[in-house]
Amino acid sequence: MNRHFIGDLYYYALSVIIPGAISFFSVPVLKSMLGASDFGYYSLWMNAFLITTGSSIGWIATSIVRFRSAASNPLTYFRQVIKIVTILSVVLAVCCVLVLGAMGKPAGFILVFAAALIASVYQNACIAFAQGSFMAKRTVLTESLRIIVFFTLAVLLLSVSTNHFDIRLFFATAVSYSVSTFFLFQSIRRKLANEKNDSLNESTSQIAIQDLLHYGWPLFFWTLAYSLIPYLDKLLVAEKYGNELLGNYQAVFDLVYKTLLTLLNPILLTALPHFSRMHVVSDLTQVRQIMKKLIAIELLLASLCLLGYYFIGAKWLHQLAKVPHNSEFIGIGMVSVVAAFAWHIAMLLHKPLEMARRTKVMMYNILISLLSTAALLIPVFYYWHQMLLFPVSILFGAVVYIILCLFSLAKMQKV
Repeated sequence: MNRHFIGDLYYYALSVIIPGAISFFSVPVLKSMLGASDFGYYSLWMNAFLITTGSSIGWIATSIVRFRSAASNPLTYFRQVIKIVTILSVVLAVCCVLVLGAMGKPAGFILVFAAALIASVYQNACIAFAQGSFMAKRTVLTESLRIIVFFTLAVLLLSVSTNHFDIRLFFATAVSYSVSTFFLFQSIRRKLANEKNDSLNESTSQIAIQDLLHYGWPLFFWTLAYSLIPYLDKLLVAEKYGNELLGNYQAVFDLVYKTLLTLLNPILLTALPHFSRMHVVSDLTQVRQIMKKLIAIELLLASLCLLGYYFIGAKWLHQLAKVPHNSEFIGIGMVSVVAAFAWHIAMLLHKPLEMARRTKVMMYNILISLLSTAALLIPVFYYWHQMLLFPVSILFGAVVYIILCLFSLAKMQKV
């Protein structure tokens, strides 16, 4: 691994310390303030929010990073990106109002949910551009600022009253994304003002935008399917066992699965812009070498985390989240550990497909993984009565996706 890669990985690792720690402790704090049932209800809507945000902007964000290096006029490229995101935000807001209105949600909830979506879309686009521009330090500050503002405001609002808790929490979400987006947007503007822009060759930025849209549309379906895989089981747990048990299940899942993905995320944040630059200069050998080292490290970390959770972490986490300390929740946590690492390794494995613009192949693979997960959940919901099998479906989806990615990579190398 080269020095620049390790340097950026270091800064992105720093970026998850504060957000990761606050997110980790926000789970038991919010669960304690709301109660298991209301926390379960909130988690369903927050997951729906994350799915909507991820599927709407995730494909564009990945494409922004992928083609940032190809734009010789970054300022023009950034302006084009903002135009696309603005159009997307308007469409998203209109759809949000129509759907939530048809569901009979109150106007206050619709307003804050739509505002949070719009702010999140802009923040994700700005973070992607910052990644592609190797602004690792600014990304550190942006994510830290967002989670600090959210947690502080959420606790203050819930301390006043827990009435309409969903509106209060999504208001905090909207404010936190807006504040962090404004900070990062200004940082990008200052950087671009001091950066060399080839005004005589703006066509490369136009080509980069065209490539972004052509490359990115399959990633919309990829992101949507990927987001649904760890959401389907939550819907079925709520339907089968009720919101209170869902709240306990979600608390363990968030503390283990989401925390691990947050801690591992700097690897992906660092890898994509560096892999993109290596791909531009056709340094594919170094890409493969780095990937092999990263996967080996993650397998080692997975083993250590699994042992640590079983012997030390489970009891402490269950006490922290106020969930029953029994074999079922211990098993749910262990499966969540394995599933988190499995999905993260899957994200690394498909990077060569991303670099080769095989996004349609990625889309087909994740759709098959989603269908496989759903197929497993059907008998789990109707015939089996062990809650442990619900997180197993997420791990099963990861295994299917890894197998499909390995097959696609082998096929690509033969061509």
